[in-house]
Amino acid sequence: MDQSQTRTLAQSNGFRWMDFDAYLFDIDGTLLVTRDLVHYNALNRAIREVYGVEATIDGIAYHGKTDLGILRAVLERAGTSADVFEARMPEALSIVCREVGANAHGITADICSSIPEVLTHTWHRLRKFGNRRLA
Repeated sequence: MDQSQTRTLAQSNGFRWMDFDAYLFDIDGTLLVTRDLVHYNALNRAIREVYGVEATIDGIAYHGKTDLGILRAVLERAGTSADVFEARMPEALSIVCREVGANAHGITADICSSIPEVLTHTWHRLRKFGNRRLA
């Protein structure tokens, strides 16, 4: 998703992005679980298109890894050299972004079961210690 698409989404969906002090980002499925294949397919497409490797992210331990870490692990397993990986990495990430942006409507995310409790507890602890902006 390029900057103009992001700006359009931020303006058109009615979400008031600037009304919040902080955002949480979930890279590896700690906060949200997605059962769709949007990101999976995007990573696999980048592997095929950019590196010409018929491999998938299946079998890669992805928790704690960014997209780069996942791509690197797959391509190392497939025998791609570090030099080739690094040289083509910007194009691979561009394809991942393009594919996720094009298929974002298909993303379905569920909040992991304990996360609301953790966030509520954190919220109350921060308020207790005087962060008035949270009130």
